[in-house]
Amino acid sequence: MRQTRRPRGPPRRDSPHPHGLRQPYIEGTPMSATDFAGPDLSPRDYFIHVSGCPEDGQDPALLVVPLHCSDPGSHNSGEPCQDRRTDSHGGFVTYACLSCRRSAQPVTDEEWESAGVPATAPVDWLTADADSDLSRARLSLQHIRSLGYGLAFAHSAPRGGWLLGSPDGVWSPVHVEQVVPFIHAVGDKLTDAADQLWQRARDEGDSDASRVLQARANRLMTSARAMRRARSIADIITTLKSLPGVAAEWTAFDSDPDVLLVANGVIDLRTGNLRPASLRDRLTRRVDVAYRPEATAPTWERFLDEALVDEDGETDRDVVDFMRRLTGYGITGHTREQCFAVLFGKGGNGKGVFTETLKSILTAHTVATPFSTFEQQRPGSIPNDIAALKGARLVLASEGEVGAPMAEATIKRVTGQDTISARFMRAEYFEFKPSFLIILSTNYKPNFKGQDEGLWRRVKLVPFRRYVEPDKRDGRLGEKLLAEAEGILAWAVRGAIEWYADGLQEPETLKAGTSAYREESDRLGEFLADRVEITGERLDVVTLTDLWKSYEDWADEVGEDRKFSRRLFTTAIGERAGITPDRRSNRPIYRNVRILPVAERLRRAHLEATAEAAGRGLALTS
Repeated sequence: MRQTRRPRGPPRRDSPHPHGLRQPYIEGTPMSATDFAGPDLSPRDYFIHVSGCPEDGQDPALLVVPLHCSDPGSHNSGEPCQDRRTDSHGGFVTYACLSCRRSAQPVTDEEWESAGVPATAPVDWLTADADSDLSRARLSLQHIRSLGYGLAFAHSAPRGGWLLGSPDGVWSPVHVEQVVPFIHAVGDKLTDAADQLWQRARDEGDSDASRVLQARANRLMTSARAMRRARSIADIITTLKSLPGVAAEWTAFDSDPDVLLVANGVIDLRTGNLRPASLRDRLTRRVDVAYRPEATAPTWERFLDEALVDEDGETDRDVVDFMRRLTGYGITGHTREQCFAVLFGKGGNGKGVFTETLKSILTAHTVATPFSTFEQQRPGSIPNDIAALKGARLVLASEGEVGAPMAEATIKRVTGQDTISARFMRAEYFEFKPSFLIILSTNYKPNFKGQDEGLWRRVKLVPFRRYVEPDKRDGRLGEKLLAEAEGILAWAVRGAIEWYADGLQEPETLKAGTSAYREESDRLGEFLADRVEITGERLDVVTLTDLWKSYEDWADEVGEDRKFSRRLFTTAIGERAGITPDRRSNRPIYRNVRILPVAERLRRAHLEATAEAAGRGLALTS
């Protein structure tokens, strides 16, 4: 066994610590940096080495002072202290240095426990307490943290609650069976420690010291056997769930909308600054691309210039810039714009390339869902599609059924800021707040029947006008774009910074296109203009039955292929300005409106035709 190097100096004594370990001090004075710097590193370099503090920051050695106690035997202001090199004190220093990024003030025990941050100190297996389920659970947690991992149990998670935090700062959902090997490893460590104590006991011969060592070894071996029994493991698992720093709320993970975990750290999307990843952030999704602000993506930008053109075929710079801000907004977790994007145009125009590239680069934050998620469903269907969207930043759906009515209420719900309820198949309902931007990609404009402002202010209609002939398409374009992943990520982050500063800034051309599509989609408005007059007179009354019959006749005459159901018709009519439903009546009636008689409809039609013909220099006979 490798011998632990001890610092030179006066004799050392230990005193009890509230956490159950022993606190070292020398002749009434807590150990200082010079007592344990080690032979290879200066005290300052040693602190930097064990804490990861930046060399150009505040000298981390200064941060040790508030954590040391001046009164021997009263060490209630610090953490248990063991170290990888000395097994005695460096963990105390490492804990102090963890706060060097922001403040010289030490982190409190409560902050430490609630953050679930792994300790760096290894376990002293020779003195470990493992006589009860609680102590074995604590020992297992200490072992997990000593390896640089974190452990959490989210009690409100819909699909099992165990999460394992890796040393690179990512929390991953795991099955309980993936926690058990850590418990088995603790049993192995206790067995090894018992073997060492028995060897020491033999070396002591027949003495009181030998008998003390044997008793300790027997206790450790008893605990080691317990940690291999299924019943004991189950009890340890149950106890772990409630330990401070392990018990957590599911909503505590991925809760910061302003950060993005990437391969080389955490990006503050408000500023573009990069910092080291930490399990304190409680992030479960990582973009496996490094963030380099200076990276470029010339192929990607050329592709956007060619795909997003105006009616004359020229690059629409305003729309290209808008798509950068829209994507930047999408990689945040904010939904305050309360919008969704509809990318439309004939096939072979770049819509799929755009969405697939984002999906490939931002895989962990992207959910591809069927277009039917946002189409009308049969009553009683289980919203498991919606449940799968929890925690995503970008939700992509493409190519729905032509003419299928959109689920307008669902779309408004998932693009808002209110808490929504969903569940997976054969699971309980749970609640979450949307954190994603929906991007619909389709060859045909979606079928929106409603005309309420709450829906249409959400629609961001983006045309992809450029059509590329099959023989002129670059079959390796996707591969070339992925080679620029770092540049595309930097492009998206620039868009986020711009969005935080100035918002989306939707171009006027897109607003006009959406407004025209709204009028085009207003099939109910066409019916009302043709068959109904809004008089504003309260005495003008029509029943819902008569209004529905008139609508059905009109739809048959004009060959309407997107007819309202009676339920949706009732809702749409009630939302139409100028038509007042009278809910006090025994049967549904509407005031301020009347159905036009056939004769009057014919007279109006003749007048409109005459006016149109006159405008073209023609004449109609009466």
